[in-house]
Amino acid sequence: MKIKYSSTKKIIKKYEKNLISNYAFNDFLSKPYLRTFMQLFMKSFQEKDYSQTIEEFSNFIKDKLEISLGKPLFIDIICKNCKSVIDLYNPYNQKKPIGMKLCSNCRNNIELSECEEKYNWVCSESFLYQLLEDLYNLDIIKKEWYGICQDCSESNTINCTTNPISDDVDLQTIKNYISDFYCPKCKNLFEIRPFYGFSSTDGVSFWKDGYWLEWYVKKLCMKTYSRSIVDQGVLLSKNGDQIEVDVIVIKNNESYGIECKGASPYKTMDLGEVANVLKYSDYVDKSYLVTTGKIKPQDRKFLDDNKICVISGLDIENLTSYLH
Repeated sequence: MKIKYSSTKKIIKKYEKNLISNYAFNDFLSKPYLRTFMQLFMKSFQEKDYSQTIEEFSNFIKDKLEISLGKPLFIDIICKNCKSVIDLYNPYNQKKPIGMKLCSNCRNNIELSECEEKYNWVCSESFLYQLLEDLYNLDIIKKEWYGICQDCSESNTINCTTNPISDDVDLQTIKNYISDFYCPKCKNLFEIRPFYGFSSTDGVSFWKDGYWLEWYVKKLCMKTYSRSIVDQGVLLSKNGDQIEVDVIVIKNNESYGIECKGASPYKTMDLGEVANVLKYSDYVDKSYLVTTGKIKPQDRKFLDDNKICVISGLDIENLTSYLH
């Protein structure tokens, strides 16, 4: 069997030369919801085609997740000590959260099972702001500061690349520096807001076009199977036919082929979109489908009947536990 490599491998290798790629992997691994919000943001930008405020992105998340999940993604918990409301990420829809949470306001340890709670569709703007800042720091999205007049809706971009305002300064600092920034039309004081959009760097296509999932799956496998063969973008030829295997793992003399299909978290994949994985069985010992989208129950059963293991959602971080 001859082995060649696809063009995808070159794109991923180029990205891996960027030192920030290591930070991106560690952030995605420790905060799986970050990759979910990254996909949601990119989808929201594609649909709206302009930079967005935190409020606009928040509304987009609510519309999409409410339709697709039918259950809340966050719980508001209330600290008994200082009465602060804190967002708790709730991916498994727990009816009664367990464990401890440190209050960001008074630093008191909150026993989650004892706290007051209410379900909430959308996380707070402060939490969203931190998520978007994480994506900005990973060079996945860009940030611009705008002054917006609440009376006449006039807006101006604020230059954040020259002193005293730097590109990574926080909102309050900008307000302090430009407290005399007035609307040129009606002379009212501008409200300062950050707007987020696609970065203009080469790295954004890596995320926008879905190459990131193959890279992420490969890195997950390499982290666990450091002494095994892990490769990506492999073209396998046999009897005159050829297929591309997104990620291949060879351990204990067995080969595992992994098809990676990135999709928005609320999108349901058609079977035709993942049909390539059905060809894997002629080339590898075991076949897997990893997708960030959703699979119809009947399609999942069909894939299961064809001995293809489907891994999706937050299970992706546990991928290597399925490779046996």
